[in-house]
Amino acid sequence: MLAKRGRVKERTNQSAPELIASTPNDIWSTDITYLPGPILGLFFYLYVV
Repeated sequence: MLAKRGRVKERTNQSAPELIASTPNDIWSTDITYLPGPILGLFFYLYVV
């Protein structure tokens, strides 16, 4: 570890929630992806719903 973290709780493993859709449009998911641009340090954000 490179830095002292202080009084921080350790991470615990969490299971993914089980989702059950009973009708259309019940469950939505989102993602944000960073795409490299033509210039070093420039990024495009791709938002997907």
